[in-house]
Amino acid sequence: MNLREKVVRTHQALLNGSGELSYFAERRIAEQIVKRAYLGYENGAFLYPCRAKSGRLLALHYKSKARDQKGKRLQWWGGYANDLPPKGHGKKPDDPAKIIPFGMETLEGLEPGSLVVLCCGEEDTLSVRQAGYTSVSQPGAGLLEPVYAKEFAEFEVVLFYDAGEEREARKDALRLLEAGVKNVRVVEWPPDAPHGADINSRLVKDPEGFERWLSGMVDGAKPVTEPAASAKRRGEQDRYTSFASFVSEPTPWPVLANEARYGLVGDILEAVEPPTEADPVAVLANLLAAFGNAIGRGAFVRVGADLHYLKLFAGLVGETSKGRKGTSWGPVRDLMRAVDPEWTEEWVLGGLSSGEGLIFAVRDRTVGEDKDGNEVVKDEGVRDKRLFVLEPELASVLKVMAREGNTLSAIIRQAWDDGRLQVMTRNNPMKATDAHVSIVGHITRAELLRHLTETEAANGFANRFCWLMVRRSKQLPFGGEWHKVDTSPLVKRLGEALEFGKGPVEIGWGKSAGAIWPEIYGPLSEGKPGLFGAVIGRAEAQVLRLAALYAVLDLSEDIEEGHLMAALALWDYAEASARYVFGDATGDAVADQVMEALTAAGAEGMTRTEISNLFGRNRSAERIGRALSMLLNAGRVRREHEETGGRKAERWYPQR
Repeated sequence: MNLREKVVRTHQALLNGSGELSYFAERRIAEQIVKRAYLGYENGAFLYPCRAKSGRLLALHYKSKARDQKGKRLQWWGGYANDLPPKGHGKKPDDPAKIIPFGMETLEGLEPGSLVVLCCGEEDTLSVRQAGYTSVSQPGAGLLEPVYAKEFAEFEVVLFYDAGEEREARKDALRLLEAGVKNVRVVEWPPDAPHGADINSRLVKDPEGFERWLSGMVDGAKPVTEPAASAKRRGEQDRYTSFASFVSEPTPWPVLANEARYGLVGDILEAVEPPTEADPVAVLANLLAAFGNAIGRGAFVRVGADLHYLKLFAGLVGETSKGRKGTSWGPVRDLMRAVDPEWTEEWVLGGLSSGEGLIFAVRDRTVGEDKDGNEVVKDEGVRDKRLFVLEPELASVLKVMAREGNTLSAIIRQAWDDGRLQVMTRNNPMKATDAHVSIVGHITRAELLRHLTETEAANGFANRFCWLMVRRSKQLPFGGEWHKVDTSPLVKRLGEALEFGKGPVEIGWGKSAGAIWPEIYGPLSEGKPGLFGAVIGRAEAQVLRLAALYAVLDLSEDIEEGHLMAALALWDYAEASARYVFGDATGDAVADQVMEALTAAGAEGMTRTEISNLFGRNRSAERIGRALSMLLNAGRVRREHEETGGRKAERWYPQR
């Protein structure tokens, strides 16, 4: 069995029936992270495939699950490629470089200057990836081979080794500098950290605070410079100075097209951006959602027998504290307070915890009878059915929804749809009619992956949200000077748009947009497979509401081309964000396994026979053929025919 076959078979063994995924669950590492790394399991040990930046398989690194009497896990190499690069140093420079980092394939496609966290331990690296960083693991502290150090030359590298390994980390940092890496920093653990403390242990101990801790440690990493030419005294250490750094995210990061800055929206963003660190996308989402809620059940779009009022649900996905998600609300709040102070003070709330609680906030008037049979008012209800939910801890909401019997998911879905909210309980059958609820929630990528269940993705909760990746736009150490911006012209225009939108105006299709909507509608409404497809499953409805909002802000009763292009630009960003978060899984179990195997095979590809052997006799040739056709039609794989002297053989490759 060659290395590639070993990787494929042990990966399938890990996923199918071994029960060993529970090990990673106990370490708080999500199954999706394990799958993407293509880990395997064999005879009591986990297999970590080590690949070149190009994806070519170089070696198999094993780590035992069990620990010895000293608490150490055994580790060994299970085989190497025949053409490893030479070491290029030492007494035997022509010998192959056999200490191979795990995860170098993640460097392929990264933009120059992107940040990479180099750990010493595969589970530490998986933990860091789960927090949204690109991460590679060096299998031996202080043993980084120069030939592999060169793979990091284009990037900023932070070395985050175990506590007590700072000296080895600096040694590897110098090798990175010699290899051409211009920006290298080393994380230093606090003096009271126990020797051997590592990243994954922190994740296990404090999963909720892990991302905040990790970003703080990475930000505080100290830069390394080339050693001076003069000799140092024994024991003298290099000098370091601390500086604040911007943590770049793994690419491809979504890009907001300029079309989204249409009209008043663009003018507001132009005024807001200079004095705030918030992501313009976050400001834009808050603005559209807040405005759409403040107009209430005024402007609407008719689709068949349904009326779409202009309420939005947005999920701002970004790193804890560094995403500046909360900062993005401030300028929007100030503008909205200037045009509708009652709405800002009374109808912006947070703290979603139950469906009943949400209904109570917008409940109907209820009447009953007294003992004499006379009608009495039991509850005056809520006069204003507008409710803007600003939820800074959306992960808590997702966790609450997972509890048995909790009705929050169903009520949120009803709120996005027609605004008729109801829970049938014997003692208190509350309801709300004509509720106008909008939601903006904040969450990290790791929390979203951890807490959004497949049920919530499948039942339509997830696709009622526009998920938007956000991050800090710039560094303003003194906080900017938003208070000095003259917003009076913007407030005047926003107030006019608010009055226009509060009227019962039906938004229709103008000639310019009506001519192109049929061409756009088809691709938007076509379903896409997998979790990604489930999350963007209401694309056409989301675009319609966005376009109508742009029209109302433009004081227009018709959606014109500019409004539609703006909506599509923002939706493209939302779709790219969803792909960034949820990946490219097809949702078809056979197709996903085939895709994983082909990815592992890389440039070598796999024959149809090898693909069939993945499943033994548990999948028919027809079923495997359907999976391959799905992948082929989706552009995920390519097929080539080989001459064999008889019937041509098929060889399948991942599409790069």
